[in-house]
Amino acid sequence: MIRQMVVILILAGSVLAQAQERAHRTPSVKPDAAPVFQEIERGMAAGNPESFAGLFGSTVALRLRTQEQGIVSGNQARTILSTFFVARRPVSFFFSRMATRTAFPFATGALVFVEKGSRRTSQVYVSLQLSGGRWRISQFNIYESSARISD
Repeated sequence: MIRQMVVILILAGSVLAQAQERAHRTPSVKPDAAPVFQEIERGMAAGNPESFAGLFGSTVALRLRTQEQGIVSGNQARTILSTFFVARRPVSFFFSRMATRTAFPFATGALVFVEKGSRRTSQVYVSLQLSGGRWRISQFNIYESSARISD
C-alpha cells in the first residue's frame, strides 16, 4: 500500500511538472537554470546542503520523506536538510530529468543513500523561481521509497 502511494506521488509529481513546464514556457530571456541544478546536484551527492544553502528562496515548500513538510524559511530548509543527511550517507545522486528553459525550472532524480546500514533510494524533486534576477529554490521534495537496495 505504501509503495503504491509512493509510486502515485512520484507519477503525480512528474505529470504536474510536465504540465507546469508546458504551461509556463515564455519567450522572455531568463538566466539559464542548469548551473543552479548542477550546484544542487553536487551538494546532494556529497550530502552537503550547506554548499547550495545560498540558493534557497526566502520561503521553500519542503517535504522530506514522511518526516518534515510545509512552508519554511530558507534557513530552516538548510537546517532540516543538514539534519536529514546526518543519518543518511549518500552513495549517489544525479538529476535524471531537468527542465531549465521554462518560467519555473525543475529537476528530478534518484538519491541512493545508506541509512541504518541499509541502502535505500528516494526520489528528489526541486523547482526554482526567479527572484531578483536569480534562480532560487522554491520547492524541495524528497519522496520516500520503500525499496531497499542489496549491496
